[in-house]
Amino acid sequence: MTPPTPQHVSNTAETPQDPNWVRASSGYFYRLIKINLAPLKGLSGVIVIWHAGAKPHWVYVSFTDDLAKAFEGVIANSAIMDFETHGGLYASWSLIGKEYQPGIVRYMLDTLKPLIQDQTAPDASIEPIPVFAPGARGPLL
Repeated sequence: MTPPTPQHVSNTAETPQDPNWVRASSGYFYRLIKINLAPLKGLSGVIVIWHAGAKPHWVYVSFTDDLAKAFEGVIANSAIMDFETHGGLYASWSLIGKEYQPGIVRYMLDTLKPLIQDQTAPDASIEPIPVFAPGARGPLL
């Protein structure tokens, strides 16, 4: 898989922007446990993880300087991986410019309300930058 080029978003947008969340070549989102991490080494971006099943829910949102290391950390985190039994864990990422990552994660934390909080998440003083969630067809409500 060739990684997409970094996305540039604006921190002045009023409506959510599409950060082009990565999908598999099939068009579906990746199962977390099946992501090939090698091409993601050293790439900076935002990650989003959710579980499927009868009551799907957002599980984790974060930004990182190394997507491969971030996914390795997630896979090693039993609090996150426990949700694999809830219909499977799915993931996506976007190669967003570093200057926008904290604002995008702040927006997603505020709107998606993931079940697991990242210890390095940006605090409430960070200005949120609205983006669509993976698979969203319209604004996050």
